[in-house]
Amino acid sequence: MDKSFKTFLKHTAKDFHNHSVNPPVVRASTIIFKSMNDIRRTQAKYKRDPRGGYFDYGRQGTSTTHILSKILTRLEESYHVFLTPTGFGAVFLAIFSIVRPGDEILTLSKIREAIHLNFRIYQKL
Repeated sequence: MDKSFKTFLKHTAKDFHNHSVNPPVVRASTIIFKSMNDIRRTQAKYKRDPRGGYFDYGRQGTSTTHILSKILTRLEESYHVFLTPTGFGAVFLAIFSIVRPGDEILTLSKIREAIHLNFRIYQKL
């Protein structure tokens, strides 16, 4: 980090659009568009730059999670930070970062059916 920790925290997330020191907290499960063309443009931007902050569904994140990801990436001096909006996503991110096709996973019989289904699909890849 090229700045001191205190300086970094003070100047990281200024939001000049809203004239705020901190970015606004955006919580959304559904993202609204004026037309199908707006959705398609947003999806095309996302395909060109997945980390660019273009959203068409709330579980992909919002501007708040995008800004937080950028802050954590700089703070941790890492290449990328993954944030998940659901516990289900966090579990799969952790497991799939380690497990490879053909590996065996031992789970409890009481695990959610959706997780079992995804494990079975992943085994077939």
